[in-house]
Formats: sequence, C-alpha cells, structure tokens
Amino acid sequence: MGVADSGTFHHTCCVVHDPEKVAQSLADTLAIRPWNLWTVEPENGTVHGKQAAYSLRIALAQVGDAYYELISPHTGDSVYTEHLQSKGEGLHHT
Repeated sequence: MGVADSGTFHHTCCVVHDPEKVAQSLADTLAIRPWNLWTVEPENGTVHGKQAAYSLRIALAQVGDAYYELISPHTGDSVYTEHLQSKGEGLHHT
C-alpha cells in the first residue's frame, strides 16, 4: 500500500500574503520548524488552461509524517492570487 492509498495526508496548504511572517508565527506559537522557503517560477505555467507567467513563494515544514505548506503569489496572476482576492488567507488544499 503506497502513501496515496494509506489514508494519511501528504500535506496541507494555506494561501497567505506573507509566508515568512506566517512561518515565523507558526514556529513561535506551535513550534512548527524548521521551515524551508523558495521562490518558484513554473516554466510552463497555466491558469484556467491558458499559458501564464507567474511565480510563488513557498514555505514548507514537516509536521509528523506530513507537511504544512504556505503559498503566496509573488509575481503575475495565478489561482493563488484569485484565492486571496476571493476568499482571503486560509486553507487551499490537502
């Protein structure tokens, strides 16, 4: 039985405005650490089926056997930009 079949979460993702600030807050209040931070720019990004140029800031920390992920739009428009505009910060996917 693989991880995808085991019924456990691989990761939970929240969209945020400032991943560094939220990661620091989670480290301080819940001892979730260490955090790894990257800026990612997909080479062939698409949004709603159309080519799109964008980049994201991503923070990732392991929590037990799973990961906590924070994503923030960095440049361009993406589904994460839309999420922040329509719903604000919060859960995006698990």
